[in-house]
Amino acid sequence: MGTNARVLVIDDDRMVRQYMQTVLQRNDFEVMAPPTAAEALSVIDQPGSKIDAVVSDVDMPGMDGFTFARAVMSRFPKMPILIVSGTYPEYAGASRIAFLQKPFGPADLTRAVGGLLTPSR
Repeated sequence: MGTNARVLVIDDDRMVRQYMQTVLQRNDFEVMAPPTAAEALSVIDQPGSKIDAVVSDVDMPGMDGFTFARAVMSRFPKMPILIVSGTYPEYAGASRIAFLQKPFGPADLTRAVGGLLTPSR
């Protein structure tokens, strides 16, 4: 399904991050999964690091997911972003940031990330 699209996954919970990475890799996405928002921004800022979409948790130490998403959008205004969280913030779905409620299953994650990469988005 992923046709080797490169997805940056960020979640401070190692188990959740590994789960998302495994699910997406099994669905033909190439996944980069740094443990912090600061490291994820370093990946994005590397010349030639073509990222097709970003998946980020909301509640993370240092930089929350929405702050991270704004930083990404300031660098790459058309970058598709999916925020995942166990709570539903009132501003989720605002702007062009997609939202996926935790807990979610493999099909939900794959469908949400695949939806980010469709031309209609």
